[in-house]
Amino acid sequence: MKNEKSSNALLIELVIVLFFFILSFAVLSQVFAGAYVTENRAETTSRALHDARNVNALMQTGRFLPQEEAFREENGVYVAERDGYTLRMEMKDESTSCGLLNRWTIEAHWKGEVLFSLPGARYEVTGYE
Repeated sequence: MKNEKSSNALLIELVIVLFFFILSFAVLSQVFAGAYVTENRAETTSRALHDARNVNALMQTGRFLPQEEAFREENGVYVAERDGYTLRMEMKDESTSCGLLNRWTIEAHWKGEVLFSLPGARYEVTGYE
């Protein structure tokens, strides 16, 4: 009789320990899955920001050619599909008495979310001799 009570207590203890490990596994798997998504988003943001800065630099020097940078035009907005993200560039030109002000905004999109928005501008002087 004493052996039965001892074995039942041991069995209950093992079940409690097993339950604890299963619960710990469930919590830790959620933590690691969240960390993976966060790391993936951070890596994508870094690559997109590097790409957007390069396009911004080309725009500021006046050497940006959308076709060379794999951009296509969609309703006045230039779009480039990259590895895991999309760059969208909207341009607006404003004429002044002394020149032309080119303004643009580059946005990076990832899984339907806007990662960042990078504005830029360039002023071209016209009519000056």
